Amino acid sequence: MIELNNLTFAFKGKVNTFEGITLSLSKGEVLCVLGPNGVGKTTLLKTILGLYQPTNGYCHIEGIDGRRARLAYIPQAKRINFSYTVLDFVSFGRPLCGKLLASPEAKDIEKAQQVLSDLGISYLAQKDVNHISGGELQMCYIAKALVCEPDIVVLDEPESNLDFNNQARIINLLYELSKEKTVTIILNTHFINHANFIADKCLLMGRNGYFFGNTKNALQENLLEAYFHVCIKRCPFEHKGEQKESYVIML
Repeated sequence: MIELNNLTFAFKGKVNTFEGITLSLSKGEVLCVLGPNGVGKTTLLKTILGLYQPTNGYCHIEGIDGRRARLAYIPQAKRINFSYTVLDFVSFGRPLCGKLLASPEAKDIEKAQQVLSDLGISYLAQKDVNHISGGELQMCYIAKALVCEPDIVVLDEPESNLDFNNQARIINLLYELSKEKTVTIILNTHFINHANFIADKCLLMGRNGYFFGNTKNALQENLLEAYFHVCIKRCPFEHKGEQKESYVIML
């Protein structure tokens, strides 16, 4: 569904932010992008979305049922310049058929209410979007993206500012979207354990290249240490009768 071929990007007059990335992602698969700060993870997401034009190579996104795939982008949350209720803010994520200054219809409001409920934040519906916490605002951005029923969701560190409960809620929701509704997901994250739980494939990005592969192959201790420059150990444990594993940073 998504194919990157030799994808390279550089800002004008600068060295390449990333270079020669080649990978493919099928419908319903989850790709986690991991790496230290400053290696171009956010820039890669924006290039995939078409917000930046690649210096070399290409990104191809396959259509669905004779139409273009619907993409939703969830950036790191920022305050907005207008005063809306959370319900209005989320409903603006619905397609409005290209009508200038069109207002959400009753069905759009209903869908927004459903998404807020799914995320467990219905209590925010009538609050001013600028008078809620940073974590609550991040949840609202996620709701605004999901309300358009996208085929592809691209997220830039969605766990930012979220407590453990909301982190778990978001990661579980994304997992359900990929497995039950075959939504394709690209997730930029610093949480290796989240990638281990949700990802089908992982892309490790560093200053001197990248590694792409299935999650088991990508999340090897030696690779993680090489890309993050810190000792990371994989620790097996048992949970509810099942054998699982967790990644621990050795300080």
